[in-house]
Amino acid sequence: IDAHLTSPLAKVPVSEFTPQEIANTVYGFDALQVFHAPLFERVAEATRRRLEEFIPQEVANVIWAFAKQSFGSVAWFEEVLARCVPHAERVVGVSNGHTLSVLWCAEDLEKPLAALRPMR
Repeated sequence: IDAHLTSPLAKVPVSEFTPQEIANTVYGFDALQVFHAPLFERVAEATRRRLEEFIPQEVANVIWAFAKQSFGSVAWFEEVLARCVPHAERVVGVSNGHTLSVLWCAEDLEKPLAALRPMR
């Protein structure tokens, strides 16, 4: 994994993934029940740095995978979710499944947050 995704020498490092590729990668790792701390750390940083590029479904997938893997920090979740609030407020009353996914993830995070693995 390090040689292919997380190393600066990788052909396409995580830092160069599109938001969809980032979301699909961590969602896939979670679906396979595979945890790789360096990958999740790089995704956490990329998500924080580039959140404005993500559509709500991509944010929901990252949040969900992190919560299911008990990875992240309360501060990271709060920052990501707080930065999603303006988007959610703009579409209140609009039937948007992607935005509803983010809101649903935020609501369902209480129990996984108690067991978070620490980020570096």
